[in-house]
Amino acid sequence: MSSAIRAALLLALAALSAIQCVNARELLQDAGGEAPGPIGGLVTDLGCVVINEVVHKPEDAGEVKGVDFVELYNTCDAEEDLTGWSITDEKENSFVMGQNGCDHKIGAGERLVLFRKNDCSFEFGYGGVDTATLRDATSSVVDKVSWGKENANKGLSWSRIPDGGPDFQDGKPTAGGPNSA
Repeated sequence: MSSAIRAALLLALAALSAIQCVNARELLQDAGGEAPGPIGGLVTDLGCVVINEVVHKPEDAGEVKGVDFVELYNTCDAEEDLTGWSITDEKENSFVMGQNGCDHKIGAGERLVLFRKNDCSFEFGYGGVDTATLRDATSSVVDKVSWGKENANKGLSWSRIPDGGPDFQDGKPTAGGPNSA
């Protein structure tokens, strides 16, 4: 497949993914093509729901101890039911959403924040060098983000800026709100 045809196909699939919440990169690979990185500012390898922000070294506020959190963000125009989806760390500690009477749905353009050791959330903690992986109900990887000791130091978050964008950087913790540097 020529690179011009591949690029045109990828742009068409990326546009389709923005409308129908399908993964354009997987569609192109299924069609036998190579999937280059983002084209024209579109993140073509992500689904509708992405890991948007991670805090692994939270600040304490007086006697209230800071708590790790993961924020998910729905970039599409339809609600997503996350029942059966999971979030893991690099050691494969896992939390499966939508169990034990917990409702894990995320509206279009909305955020879902999972606070460590909260009801309906994960128990494990993230470390200074770690990976957060989001899997759908079929265990397919939907999104994955890693960070090192130089990222998101105490009191900072590792955030997509802008929300849902392709790049992570240190930011201010904004659980449930727009990310900012």
